[in-house]
Amino acid sequence: MSKQPISIYTMMIILANIFMLLACIFMAIEYFGRWGGASSPKAPNVQWIQKQTKDLVA
Repeated sequence: MSKQPISIYTMMIILANIFMLLACIFMAIEYFGRWGGASSPKAPNVQWIQKQTKDLVA
């Protein structure tokens, strides 16, 4: 019996899963690594959003 070659669709699904896993890993590194999370006081985007909402409320 000859071994059946892997389908191109199966290969595409496997590659898509690998790339999605890498994207999740890189997003987690960027989210938790650079600033220590969204609630970190060092995050400039969070401070900018808080300043904008204070200006809107006041």
